[in-house]
Amino acid sequence: MPFLKPQKIPRSKILEDMTKKSGFRQTVFSPISKTEYIGEWNKDLHSGKGIEKRNNYIYEGDWENGMKHGYGVLSHENENGVRALIFEGEWRYDKKEGQGTLILPDNEVYMGNFKGGMRHGFGQIWFTNGDFYIGDWAHDKRNGKGLHLYGNGDIFEGNWLNDKKHDEGKHYFMRKGGMTLQGMWKNDMAVVGKMEIGSQRQTAIYPMELPITRNEYGDSEKIYEAVVKCKKKRLNQNYM
Repeated sequence: MPFLKPQKIPRSKILEDMTKKSGFRQTVFSPISKTEYIGEWNKDLHSGKGIEKRNNYIYEGDWENGMKHGYGVLSHENENGVRALIFEGEWRYDKKEGQGTLILPDNEVYMGNFKGGMRHGFGQIWFTNGDFYIGDWAHDKRNGKGLHLYGNGDIFEGNWLNDKKHDEGKHYFMRKGGMTLQGMWKNDMAVVGKMEIGSQRQTAIYPMELPITRNEYGDSEKIYEAVVKCKKKRLNQNYM
């Protein structure tokens, strides 16, 4: 039957395939995209090991079908030829995926998991102000359970939502004799909780005579609304 006969490949197609780059090439420069590439090719696409330089950004690592795929290092080269690391780790079709180390523009350092090019999963970050966080991430922000160590010595351990303390948590005020505030948080603000005094109260020569009031959890939504309303009222009074 005619449709079962092998189709003859046009000569133009054969000649076109012969012109496509495959294997290793020393240096290929593209004036259109202003890029330089040294490495392996497959049918005119970066595939295998290779180094690409594009607008002072340099990627060294694995490629597949013209995209960064596998393990690779992305860096930036300044006018003096000095390179600064941007990302080192795993890629999946041009996006960060898996384990890696990211250097942010303000020199903050993140080490952990990525998904779809964003910080996602478990990771840790060193902030330039001396703070440190380790815990869960989702969609490039702190989401889930995590521990935040502040540069002044304080510690917060609890839940996060979109880079803010949210839901249950415990804040340790290390500068104030180890006092702790345990309660509920919303939008980075404690709305209800219980304050506990550290060991210094028990070991003091002259302990406090007044009792410490015990605060139990209440309706966090109503308390939060009341706190916000009070803050707005104070701001209005300051500007009057």
